[in-house]
Amino acid sequence: MQTKEKKKMYQGWTGLTDEGRKAERSRQETRKAAAATNAAGRQTNAVFASENEEFKNACIEASVEATPRQASKYRRKRGQAYNARKVN
Repeated sequence: MQTKEKKKMYQGWTGLTDEGRKAERSRQETRKAAAATNAAGRQTNAVFASENEEFKNACIEASVEATPRQASKYRRKRGQAYNARKVN
């Protein structure tokens, strides 16, 4: 059991109260959700590379790794994966 003094000391040491911890947790969850999109609201290339089946199949056809860089090229209609997709 903690006394009020110990509790205050502990809160002072961590710098966060219960409300502060809840707010920080909420900010972290928001950051995680926002990490999948960029400022324009589009998927990041890393998420696109890991989730888009059409892109993954094009990479397999082109014999290249499905990387965020290759995803960026694919979305701009350039690169080996996009060219392999166009041929087929």
